[in-house]
Amino acid sequence: MPLYEISHVTPLSDTEKDELAQAITKVHTSRFTTPSLFVNVRFIDVQNESYYVGGKRHATNRINALVRTGGGRTNDSFNELAQEVHAAWDKVLGGASQNLKGANGANGASTKIPRGDERELRAVFIQGEIVAGVEAGFTIPSAGGDVEWLKGNLGQFKNLAAEGHQDFIDLVEEVHGRQDLKNVLAALKFPQAQTPGHNKAAKMPYSPTIGSGLDTLDTPSMIVDLDLMESNIQKLFSTLLPTGRNIRPHLKTTKSAALAHKLVAAGAKGCCVAKVSEAEAITAAGFDGGDHGILITCEIVGPVKVRRLVELFRKHRTIRIVVDSEAGASAINEALEKEGADIKEPITTLIDLDVGLHRTGVDPGQPALDLARHIATLPHLRLIGVQGYEGHLQHLHDKEDRKQQCLESMRILTSTADQLREAGFQIDVVTTGGTGTAEFCASVPGVTELQPGSFIFMDTDYRNAVGTFYSNSLTLLSTVVSKQASNQVTIDTGLKSLTTDSGLAECKDTRYKHANLGDEHGSLTWEEDSDAPALNVGDRVEMVPSHIDPTINLHDVYYAHRQGIIEEIWSVDSRGKVQ
Repeated sequence: MPLYEISHVTPLSDTEKDELAQAITKVHTSRFTTPSLFVNVRFIDVQNESYYVGGKRHATNRINALVRTGGGRTNDSFNELAQEVHAAWDKVLGGASQNLKGANGANGASTKIPRGDERELRAVFIQGEIVAGVEAGFTIPSAGGDVEWLKGNLGQFKNLAAEGHQDFIDLVEEVHGRQDLKNVLAALKFPQAQTPGHNKAAKMPYSPTIGSGLDTLDTPSMIVDLDLMESNIQKLFSTLLPTGRNIRPHLKTTKSAALAHKLVAAGAKGCCVAKVSEAEAITAAGFDGGDHGILITCEIVGPVKVRRLVELFRKHRTIRIVVDSEAGASAINEALEKEGADIKEPITTLIDLDVGLHRTGVDPGQPALDLARHIATLPHLRLIGVQGYEGHLQHLHDKEDRKQQCLESMRILTSTADQLREAGFQIDVVTTGGTGTAEFCASVPGVTELQPGSFIFMDTDYRNAVGTFYSNSLTLLSTVVSKQASNQVTIDTGLKSLTTDSGLAECKDTRYKHANLGDEHGSLTWEEDSDAPALNVGDRVEMVPSHIDPTINLHDVYYAHRQGIIEEIWSVDSRGKVQ
C-alpha cells in the first residue's frame, strides 16, 4: 500500500538497505497501527542522474513516500512521520544504535548526520493519496481502515499461511506478536461484547481481555478453539468452492457480524439469516453482505414484521427475501408502495419451495408457477430465484440414504426452476443445502448456492450423523461446584446454558457422563475403576453442545482462544432475535 522510494547518491550496502527498509516499515506501522506486509520500500541509485535544487545541479539523498490520506490522518501526523523517517535514515547511516528520535549515545555524540556530509538525507516528501488498488490479491483498505480490513481477512491470511506462503506466515506471526495490533483488534470486538445483541448497555462486572488465559473467565462461558474453527472453515470452502457454487453461510448458527466477515474473507458470498430481527441486528453490528446482501430465509408475514422489513430495506437495498404465498408477497409490495419506494429498486425475491420438509414453501410445479406469475404483477418485488431447504435430511445417520433423499429434493427444486424458466421467468439463483447435505447439493446441475451454517462449530447431533470431518470447535467452559460422591460432581451448566432438544450435551472428555440437574446445574459421573481422574470442586471441564444454534442463543459472548490464550472476543449480535 504505502510506497517509500529512497533515491540515494550515497552507496548503500545490502545490510544498510535491509536495516533502513526495516526501520521505515517499523516507523510507518507503529504510527498508523498497520500490518507490515504491504509496506513497500524501493531503493533507487541516482549517482548518475541529474537532480537540480534551486536551478543548480545538486546530488542529494531523498525519500519520496506515497501514502493513503484521510481516515483521520492529519498533516501533523504526516509531518511527524517525515521526521521519524528522517531519524531512521540518520540512525542507520550514522552508524549508531540509538533510538529513532536521534538521542545522544553513551559518548554524547548525536546520531544526526551533519549538514554537508555525503550521507546527509536532504528531503523527505510525504505524498497522497492512493485512491484504490489490489496487492497480493487483496483490495487495499482506505486510510484508517487497516484494522477492520485485517480483521475481515485474517482467516484467509491464516489459510494462506497454512499453505506455506511466507509473506502470510510472517503476517500472521506479526498479528500474534504485536501488542498494538492485538489492542486495536480487541477494541473492535470487546465493546460489542459489552452491549451484546440487545441494543442496550450491559456492563459486565469483570472484563476478560485479549491475551489472557481461559482461567481468567467466569463460567459458564462459551469458548471457541480457533485452530479447530479455522480448520472447519478451510475444509468446507476448499471442498465446495471448486464446485463453482456460491457459499452463503447461514448466520442462524453464529449470530455474529464478526464471524460473517471472517466467512466472507474465506470466500462466502453474502449470508443468510432466519428472521427480520436477525438481519436488523447483524446489519447494525456492521455486516450487510456487500453486493451479495443478506437473505432472510423465513417468510415475512404480519403488518408489524413487514413494516420492519420495509425500514430495513430502506437502509440496506441488497436485502433478499423469500415468499411462499400470494398474500405474503402482496402485503410486502403494498407496504413498499405505501412507503413511496422506488419501483426502479424492487426488493430481491425468491420463491420458497417445499422440497419435502413440509414446514414452509409453496408446492413445486403449477403452484410455484402461479405464485411466480402473481409476483410478476407486483412492481416492488423482483423475482430472481428459488429456495428449497431439505432440513428433514440434515441429521440422517445413513449417509447413502441421506444422499439419495437429498438428490430427490434437489430434483424437485431444480425441475421447478427449469419450469419457471420455460415460462419466461429469469431464475438466476437456486439456493439450498445445509451442513449435512451441502456436498450432495453441490453435485447437482442447476444448484447455484449453498447455505451451510453449523459446520463452523458443529455439535454432537451433527457429529453423530455426519461424522468427524468437521470438529467440535465450540464448547461450554464449566466449573465443578459441588461433589456428591467419590465419582459424581455437579457442574454449573444447566438448561439456561445448554439446550436439550437434540439430547444432552456431552463432556469433551468422554470418560465423564453427563446428566441434567435443572436450570443451573448438570451432573458428571465416571467409573471409579476407569482411568478418568477424579473431579473435585473448582475443577473445570468443557461441555460439547448437542444443538449448536439454540445453545449459542443463550449466550452473549464468544471467547475465541488458541491453545488456551484468548485472541478474540465476539458478540452474539442477534441473540434473542426471534421476530
